[in-house]
Amino acid sequence: MTFRNVLTLSKAKSRIEKEIGRNRKGEESSEYPPLVTLYLEGYTHIDDDAAEVIGDVADEICLPDVETISPIAVQHLAQRAVELRLDGLKSLPEGVARSLRKFQGAVSFNGLTQISERDAHQLASIDVFCGGDRLHLEGLVELSEPVAKALSRYPGFLILDGIERISPAAAKHLSIGRIYFLSMNSLKDFSGSEGNEVAYWLGQKTEELSLRGINELPASIAKHFSAGEGGLYLDGLDEGIPDDSAGLLSQRLGKLTLVGMKSMRESTAKILSQKKSLLILGLEDLPKEIAKHFGDHKGGLWFYSLKHLLDDAAEALSKHEGPLGFTALTRLSVKAAKALSNCPGELRFDLDLLPPRVREIIAQRESASRKSLETLK
Repeated sequence: MTFRNVLTLSKAKSRIEKEIGRNRKGEESSEYPPLVTLYLEGYTHIDDDAAEVIGDVADEICLPDVETISPIAVQHLAQRAVELRLDGLKSLPEGVARSLRKFQGAVSFNGLTQISERDAHQLASIDVFCGGDRLHLEGLVELSEPVAKALSRYPGFLILDGIERISPAAAKHLSIGRIYFLSMNSLKDFSGSEGNEVAYWLGQKTEELSLRGINELPASIAKHFSAGEGGLYLDGLDEGIPDDSAGLLSQRLGKLTLVGMKSMRESTAKILSQKKSLLILGLEDLPKEIAKHFGDHKGGLWFYSLKHLLDDAAEALSKHEGPLGFTALTRLSVKAAKALSNCPGELRFDLDLLPPRVREIIAQRESASRKSLETLK
């Protein structure tokens, strides 16, 4: 068979030499050797011997336009890679899924719009290291019950962000299977009796569940997500949620992320503050009236988007007993920093974003905490 735009052995060697040379320059300023990343666009086929030399050296491999590939080539590419992206494939050639069974890392087949039950079984059999590996199938737009049942055996991160509708039977398999982290960020319609049943089954998932496509959450649906134990990612709720829904979500044992919610009513803050596990919020403004409720929160609390924390809000948060973190905080006065230093729990900041004097106060606080722990030992 004749292929067009073939990645041959000589072309592969040339790209590797360029990438290795670039990495050698980076090694001079790095404590650890940089990952070798090869982004090889424009090739619709890769020869087996080219795949072998790439697999010997590359840690991250992306072949976005490859339309055909042999199982042997895939096996070569997976030798040492921690990430393998073959998003150009529109179907899985015979044996390709099986050739990845010993692969540990992230593998992406986002070009697939459908998948057979057999291939789903084989992909679900890929070795997973401590639940941290990922299988991306973001091109799938529907999922039959047999395929869902097969994929439910995958124990890592399963990314199905193209799925917009799913049957209750398929949702049941995905919920009760071995999947550590299930992402279905295009799924948002839970209307009708069937949608209600889908919400029920997904709500039973005991591990992580990402439904970032949901942009409204009535209590009739929220009640299904109140009993689960795993983390729940609802970052699409940018218009807020009713207080009765907030009350139901606060009962969930796992962490809750509401990063899309940029503002919040005081009544909602009061309800969510009753949640006893990690709460990740996207608030861009934190008035004292809101902060005082989160000061009473007993679990981990993380502000993802907050850039400026006023003195009175910092004073209110200083009563917070669990870990307290800020991802984007850039403006914090000395007075506010001293108030936060009184928090009994762990504090987390990106110190590079803060003024020098504030960094000193935080550093002194962390040093005192370490000495206290050493005394206890």
